Amino acid sequence: MKRNGQKIVKRWGVVILLLLGVAQVAEVKERRKTRTPDVKKSEQSEPIKGEWAEGKVVKVSDGDTVHVLQSENKLLKIRLYGIDAPEKKQPYGQKCREELAQRVAGNTVKVWLREQDRYGRWIGKVTYSSKGEWKDVGLDLLQIGCAWHYKAFEKRQTVDDRKSYAQAESVGRSRQLGLWKEREQTAPWEFRKASRVVR
Repeated sequence: MKRNGQKIVKRWGVVILLLLGVAQVAEVKERRKTRTPDVKKSEQSEPIKGEWAEGKVVKVSDGDTVHVLQSENKLLKIRLYGIDAPEKKQPYGQKCREELAQRVAGNTVKVWLREQDRYGRWIGKVTYSSKGEWKDVGLDLLQIGCAWHYKAFEKRQTVDDRKSYAQAESVGRSRQLGLWKEREQTAPWEFRKASRVVR
């Protein structure tokens, strides 16, 4: 009888220990859910339209799209403001991606955030440091014949940018640089329309 009583006590002891373990796990999970983050929400740096963001370029997708990692580990996908570069499958598509990468890949950039598009990308003016001054990479690409001035959206540019981007494209065209060496060029927006590439 004594042994049966001991077995019952042991079994209940195991059950109680299991229940206590389950309760502790549930408590830890609940604490994790309600734990306050190390940084207060008001101190977190969220991108804001019309402001400058800074970060390191961790990826160059194509001739006019980069991924910028901010110090708070916030990743921004940036579509270069005011230009449209050849798609990867177009002539000069890969070359223009390489030209962009040479200037910004792995480097710190400053981005003026113009607006977000329907794909969640930020449309932004990307500047990079070259010989102690900040240069607009979009203007660079236009001048070397690696992009079109995206006139369908030029009204969203400042008057000064509109003029300087149109002038930069003219420089590339007149010197027959990059894609302007070709006798015929297909604008990226026409290429996308023809191949039904979602942009």
